[in-house]
Amino acid sequence: LGKSLHAQGKYPEALSALRRAIDLKGDWAEAYNELGNVLWDCNEPDQSIAAYSKAVDLRPGYPQANWSLGKVLIRKGGIEQAVECFQRVVELNPGNAEAHLKFGGILARAGRKEQACDEYRQAIRSKPDSPEWKFKLAALAADGTATSVPASYVKYLFDEYAATFDQHLVQKLRYQTPPRLRTTITDITHRQDLDVLDIGCGTGL
Repeated sequence: LGKSLHAQGKYPEALSALRRAIDLKGDWAEAYNELGNVLWDCNEPDQSIAAYSKAVDLRPGYPQANWSLGKVLIRKGGIEQAVECFQRVVELNPGNAEAHLKFGGILARAGRKEQACDEYRQAIRSKPDSPEWKFKLAALAADGTATSVPASYVKYLFDEYAATFDQHLVQKLRYQTPPRLRTTITDITHRQDLDVLDIGCGTGL
C-alpha cells in the first residue's frame, strides 16, 4: 500500500502506511528502503539516510538500499561514504552484474575513472548482451568504440523516467519555462484568450 501511494504522489499517506508496516515487522529491510524513497521525495535527506541505513543494517548486501543510500550521500557531499556503500555490495554480491554496474557509476562520479571502467567491464562479463552497458563503458573510457547511443539505452532511460518526469522537473529541478512563457506572452499581447501550440520536443507541461 505504501509503495502504491508513493507512486501516486500521496506522500503523507505513503509514509503512514510504511511506518505501520515497520511497526508490524520491524526487521523488514524492504520497507525501510521504500520509506527512504518516500522521505527523499519529501525533501527529507537526513531522514532518508536514516531509513536507508536501517535497511542496510538489516541486510548489508541489499543492492537497492545501498545504491539509494549512496545517491543521497553523494548529494550531501559524502562521495567516499557512497563508494564504501557499494564496495560492500559488490563484495557481498560478486556475481551481481547490476551491483558492479551501479558501483561503476558511483566510482565515475567520484572521479575514479579507471576503477569505474573496471567495474563496468566486470558487469559486462557477467551480462554480455547489454549494449547500453557497453555504451556507458565506451563513453567513460572515451576510446572511440561508440559512435551513437543504442536505442535500448534511450528507451530504458526514458521508460524509467517517464512516471516521475514532470514531477521531477517541477519539484526537484524547479523547471519554470512554461509558466514564464505564458506570463511573457500575456504581458506582450495583454490577452488571455489565445490558443498557443508548442510543437517542440518538450515536456508537455
